Amino acid sequence: MRCFAPLVGIPEDPFTGSVLGGLTAYVDTFGLLSNGIDSFRVEQGHFIQRPGVVSVKFSKKGKNYHANVFAQAVHCFSTEINL
Repeated sequence: MRCFAPLVGIPEDPFTGSVLGGLTAYVDTFGLLSNGIDSFRVEQGHFIQRPGVVSVKFSKKGKNYHANVFAQAVHCFSTEINL
């Protein structure tokens, strides 16, 4: 998933952490990690000069995954929506 919010000055979200749960299941299901590996690192946003790095540690019980996502964040802006 990506976030685009050009009206508030964000042409593209530099890092999409919400996709990492699904990515965890995908890489494990299709054998893209070596046996015994329970963590990986994701980098994104370098092309738009706003790099981000996230570490993911996961466990699996049956068909269920539990993913912990670790990162540092920087508060970029605040807004308020009145309905």
